Amino acid sequence: MNNDPLNVMEATVLWESAMTMKFTINANKVMLNHAKDDDLQKYLSTKIQKVDTPILEQMEKMLEQEGISLENSFSSKPSIKSELPAGAFYEDIEIAQYLTGEIKGGLMGLSGAMASFVREDIAAEFAKFHSQCVDSGRKLLKLMKKKDWLIVPPKFKQ
Repeated sequence: MNNDPLNVMEATVLWESAMTMKFTINANKVMLNHAKDDDLQKYLSTKIQKVDTPILEQMEKMLEQEGISLENSFSSKPSIKSELPAGAFYEDIEIAQYLTGEIKGGLMGLSGAMASFVREDIAAEFAKFHSQCVDSGRKLLKLMKKKDWLIVPPKFKQ
């Protein structure tokens, strides 16, 4: 870690990014509770455990080193498997579409964050996060094609 303190914008972007990642993990846990497909459950579990949680932990570590707390944030959602009534759960294709939007938004947010950092060490960490999210998106696309969940827009010209 660099010894220079974060400027106010860097601190805000880092804090907001960590809060967003906490929300992302919670949302993915809810989606995991709804998912019926084994491959989608495996994808979500891997994303939560191997991508999102390590990124959050690294963000929290950076914040802690800067003396910034995530106190007063929301708590983690439990993983619960129970029967939900018809219409009260997301279908697998809806979960996959949600995840596509989440990944797109995350990549844009990480790109914007990287561009706003003056400290190169923090920008480099965000570049690693970006790369991990690109890889996760590639795996999701592959799964969506395999399961025929990919909804392709109509052709612009016939």
